[in-house]
Amino acid sequence: MIEYGIDPSEIFGQNLNPLGYQHNLAAFDNDPVSDWNNIDQWVQWLRWHKVYFSSPLDIDYSMLKAFPDQYRVAPDESSNGPSMRGDPGNAVMGDEGHPDLYSDDVLNLRWYRYLFLGRGKPSTHIRVLGSIPPDQLAQNAPEELRALVQFIHTTLQN
Repeated sequence: MIEYGIDPSEIFGQNLNPLGYQHNLAAFDNDPVSDWNNIDQWVQWLRWHKVYFSSPLDIDYSMLKAFPDQYRVAPDESSNGPSMRGDPGNAVMGDEGHPDLYSDDVLNLRWYRYLFLGRGKPSTHIRVLGSIPPDQLAQNAPEELRALVQFIHTTLQN
């Protein structure tokens, strides 16, 4: 945001470090990744600046969790679905990720790895979204997606 011209004082307000916003960013980077309350406060704050984040991982994971019956289907007859071997956390999170934060959601991580890391994201979403009735999609979409669509709708109306 700062790179695109947003003044750091608009982002950090009275908490802007007098030595420069870089110190605020460094402090954020040192916050514990398990502090969901702090992360959620930042996510909500950034919405005021038209920045929308998916939680807890990304929009693909949010959609998988919102529509498990539709996503947890092998895409074709020659597919068997995700492998039940190994820990999917490291593959999904990468070297600097924190798969331990998702240890209670291994099944969704397996499907995520299978659908979004081993196949094309667009083809997966097109296949699934085409199977969900529009009213069910609107009602059950992840909150962050509904908020973004609402923001776009409101903006286009003005």
